[in-house]
Amino acid sequence: MGWLLLRPAFLASVFLSRAFAFCFGGTSCLCCGKPSLFLPLCRDCARRHVLRFTPVSSRRCSVCGRLLLGERGICMTCRKEPVFSRLDGIFPLYPYRLWYKNLLFAWKAEGERSLSPLFASAVHMALCQMFGAGKVPCLVPVPPRPGKIRRQGWDQVDELCRLLAVMFGYRVERLLVRMSGAQQKKKSIGERYVMRGVYAPSTRFTRLKRRDIIPQEVILVDDLITSGATVCECADILKRGFVEKVRVLSLFIVD
Repeated sequence: MGWLLLRPAFLASVFLSRAFAFCFGGTSCLCCGKPSLFLPLCRDCARRHVLRFTPVSSRRCSVCGRLLLGERGICMTCRKEPVFSRLDGIFPLYPYRLWYKNLLFAWKAEGERSLSPLFASAVHMALCQMFGAGKVPCLVPVPPRPGKIRRQGWDQVDELCRLLAVMFGYRVERLLVRMSGAQQKKKSIGERYVMRGVYAPSTRFTRLKRRDIIPQEVILVDDLITSGATVCECADILKRGFVEKVRVLSLFIVD
């Protein structure tokens, strides 16, 4: 019954992409180049590189979650620029480089939605590592640009959170809305830091505040962290609304 809660466009997209791949011989794995029947990843690479990642440990920066390269505790970037000091922890799954860039591009820009369940499974594994089964706080997706879902039929972070709710039973609260339609990737890092008012509390957030049932801790979910301006602004809004702890789980991070 849970699958009935998913958008019909998602189910149709996954079915058609798999049927097309089956009829025309599949595609090539973005990682190793070997033939892959359904996904743009072969089964071995999906298991080795997507469903397996470095856990929260001393090998990661305690502030931004990036893998440490010779440093101890905190990476050099966070020592120089304490951008993420307002957050209570960040856990990125993969570095945004090499073939991982092509993987995100296939999912986000080319609409390869058959990757969504794979990413949802990876996020579920990460959340279980971070908190333990059944102890994960509610998830808050970073919202898309206004009208994106209406124009394109889907948003990758929204779909990821829908799958997490349906497949694994997570509580998802859409506490934020995006006010600006400008694309962040077209702005410099400096412009991203000084931008304000891109995000705002949602009507759902306002209703929860009126009833005094704001979640004490949330996991902010995003697909990619570049400068950190997006997750920091979202965290500021949530904390001003009396959320005590805001952690971030991102699929990718620019390192």
